[in-house]
Amino acid sequence: YTLAAMSYCIDIFKGKIRCDHRFALVAAFVGFFPCLTAGPLTRYGEISSELECPKLSTDKMSRGISLYLKGLVEKCVLSMLVSDMWQQLIRLDISGVSAITAWLGTAAAGMYVYFEYASITHMASGISLMLGIELPENFDHPFRVRSVTELIKRFNSTVTAWFLDNVYT
Repeated sequence: YTLAAMSYCIDIFKGKIRCDHRFALVAAFVGFFPCLTAGPLTRYGEISSELECPKLSTDKMSRGISLYLKGLVEKCVLSMLVSDMWQQLIRLDISGVSAITAWLGTAAAGMYVYFEYASITHMASGISLMLGIELPENFDHPFRVRSVTELIKRFNSTVTAWFLDNVYT
């Protein structure tokens, strides 16, 4: 709620959007349930027209179901498998851990965090598509990068962009 409401107010202050006097539409943006948990952080200007008049179609419905199921598999299968691996690795005595095991633990921790956030975002985007509203992509293959800066841009990119625009600059 907080980041969505702040985003709306900051965008008005910066002149990016005009104040919308339709309370129901602004409330729908701030309380849009697919984005509340860990979904993509959207901007009012990006989705206000879709919130006002969602366009339902069989294409969006099928893509939404597919994306939701992808997120569900990431959460219930991949995330849990990597979490179990991580839990086993952290129970090991640190003095007897080889370098390969330590790197495996680091990879498992990174994959666990990725699958936790990506799965929730994919499920939220899937539900949103089923409602006729298209949300921005939030994870762009973050582990296929060559630098930490590129990783930050690709991992949870909507939140990163929001903080860059509203906090950093």
